[in-house]
Amino acid sequence: MMFKRDMLAKIKSFLSYCLAKANRKIVRIDSFGQNPIDDVLCIMGKLGEKIEVFDVGANIGAFSESVIRRAPWARINAFEPFPEAFQELSQLEKKNAGVLKAHNFALSDAPGEKEFFINSQSVTNSLLPNASDADKYQPSNYAVPMGSIKVKLDTLDSVCQRSSISRIHLLKVDTQGADINVLKGGEQMMDGLKVCAVLVEVLFVPLYEGQGWFDEIYGWLHGKGFKLVKLYDVAHADETKEAKWADALFVNQAAIQAAA
Repeated sequence: MMFKRDMLAKIKSFLSYCLAKANRKIVRIDSFGQNPIDDVLCIMGKLGEKIEVFDVGANIGAFSESVIRRAPWARINAFEPFPEAFQELSQLEKKNAGVLKAHNFALSDAPGEKEFFINSQSVTNSLLPNASDADKYQPSNYAVPMGSIKVKLDTLDSVCQRSSISRIHLLKVDTQGADINVLKGGEQMMDGLKVCAVLVEVLFVPLYEGQGWFDEIYGWLHGKGFKLVKLYDVAHADETKEAKWADALFVNQAAIQAAA
C-alpha cells in the first residue's frame, strides 16, 4: 500500500512538473469560486490562450502579477494614476516586458483632468473624497486624508481605439467608488460585445462621496447582458456583520461566443 501511495505521489509530481513547463497546472474540479482569475480561465477555456486583460486601479500591480502567475500568456494593460504606486508598477512592467504595459493615468467616463484624493494607504486613494461615515467601516488609520493631486483621465473606449484593442477578455476595475464611471467610459466596447468578463469592486456601505453602489453597477452591467457569477472576498463590519464591500465577477456569454 505504501509503495502505491509513493508511486501515485511521484506520478502526480511529474505531471505537475510537465504542466508547469507548459504553463498549466492541476486544479480540483470542485475549485470553481475560489479565485476569480482561475474562474475566468475556466469559463473561457474554449478561447485557448487569447486573453487580453485590463487592470484598472492597478496600484502597485498585485492583481496583474497574479494574472501573470496564472496565465503567463496573457497581455495586460494596467492603469494607475498615483505616482508613487506607479513607480512600483513600472518595475513590474520591466520584469514582464511584452506582457504588461503600465499607464500613468486614470480611466473614467470622459477624458480630461481631475482631482485625485490621497489617503494614508494608497489602496484607498480615489477620484472621490471620503464619505463622512467612512471611518465607521474602514480599518483604523487606513483612509486618513493626506491631500490631493491632479491626474489625467481617459476612457476605456478611447484607449482601445487608440491601441487597436478589439477585445477585452477580463476587465478588472477597483477604483474605490469610481468604478461605475470606468464602466460607462467603455460603453462602446460593452455594446459591441467586446468585453467578456468584468471583475469589479462593489460597495454596500458609504465609503466615498458620490460612489457607485452595488445595485447601480449590477443594473448597468445587467442591461449590457452581463450576469453575476460570484462575489469574492466579502468584507463584513466587525459588530453588525453587514457586508461592506466585495469583488463581483460578471460574465457576458454572448461576448464570449463572439470571441470564439
